[in-house]
Amino acid sequence: MFSLMSAHQAMPHMRANAQRALEFDPSLPDAHAMLAIAAALYDYDWEESAREFGIAMAREPVPSSGERSARARTGRGSRR
Repeated sequence: MFSLMSAHQAMPHMRANAQRALEFDPSLPDAHAMLAIAAALYDYDWEESAREFGIAMAREPVPSSGERSARARTGRGSRR
């Protein structure tokens, strides 16, 4: 059975898990993308979100979910 969490419950867990992952490998694009999503949707910190998405998208390969989220949040649209 699934249960839902509020953003106030979920975002601190997501952020902590992403930061923990970056302690093991600072280059993980997925972890940077998750921090960017938390900054944008929870903190409304657009500069931090853009910075984290920039780090995530600078890595190869860029995860498609991270790239789509970054483009949606920054208003850059599709690259294609």
